[in-house]
Amino acid sequence: MVAVERSWEPTVGLARQRALYSGEIWPLYKIFIVKLLLAIPTLGFYNFWAAAKERRYHLANLALDGDPFEWTGTGGELAIGFLKAAAFLLLLAVPGIVLTFLGNPLGSALAQGLPLVAIFLLGPAAAYWGLRYRLSRTRWRGIRGGMVGSGLAYALRAHGWSLVMPFTLFQAVPFRSIDLARYRISRMRFGTAPFEFSGSVRAVFGAWLAAWLLLAGMLLGLVALAPAVVTGLEGAGMIAAVGLGIVGLILLETLGGLLLLVYAIVVYRHTLNSTSVAGISFGTEATVLGIIGMMLLQILLVGATFGLARPVATHLNWRYFAQRLTVTGELDAAIRQSKLKGPGSGEGLLEAGDIGVL
Repeated sequence: MVAVERSWEPTVGLARQRALYSGEIWPLYKIFIVKLLLAIPTLGFYNFWAAAKERRYHLANLALDGDPFEWTGTGGELAIGFLKAAAFLLLLAVPGIVLTFLGNPLGSALAQGLPLVAIFLLGPAAAYWGLRYRLSRTRWRGIRGGMVGSGLAYALRAHGWSLVMPFTLFQAVPFRSIDLARYRISRMRFGTAPFEFSGSVRAVFGAWLAAWLLLAGMLLGLVALAPAVVTGLEGAGMIAAVGLGIVGLILLETLGGLLLLVYAIVVYRHTLNSTSVAGISFGTEATVLGIIGMMLLQILLVGATFGLARPVATHLNWRYFAQRLTVTGELDAAIRQSKLKGPGSGEGLLEAGDIGVL
């Protein structure tokens, strides 16, 4: 579609509005079935075209103020992005492969280690580049999104925060969350209009502190109880003691994961509620319990059907989040089409993980 440069009456009024999602399950199943049928003949490469079709369908059925969004990305762009990332990782593995061929015992470790280190170091940059690509291929009222800034600088920022975590007993986590959110959002664009972020650490610090205290308390409790448990189980044998220890660690990991998930949802809600562009402020009516419930429902649907209910889970996910997205304000009628040059290919290895637009 040719980009349209225009102005309009600011019909998004002061009253808060919800986004509207009108998608249905059957069109998603048609895409899903074709993807399954072509998975083997195309060695899985049709997945990129299926992903592009799915995104195009979702966004075409997502409307704000009566106007739907558009997705202009293609499966070819996603495939090229993946191949570029795969070629880069393969190139990093070449020295290790050569050493392995020459009989050096370090070759295998090097061939596997270098790509893993690269994925770890470039992970934040890949997320940044992926967001820039998705914004550049998303349009509303003919105006496309965009993003400025450096993905590598974003990665350095993220890793810099990670380095200071142990010295703050991980109390810097909320500062990292808000700082990275501000870096991303302030560099996003809708046409010529920059996004703005008004979030604060204070709004999310309480959630992190509560999660951290509970996690620390559970860990200290396990450590304190360990000698008594081992002593009490001496008659039952070492196997019983080890088994109880494993159960304790599983409980700690499960509860810890749940607490971290709650914190992540709090950050998501605050980030969206603190984002605005061109006179419009965003918000969400999605609750912590509602989001957790939606995630559990999707896991149950996909797991119980061995993946066959994935279109249903995707549909429910889009409907839940989209219909709880709110906007308030008056849209600036002076917005013009972005002149930013978007990336020429897709999201690289992020696409292998099927990270969704939302």
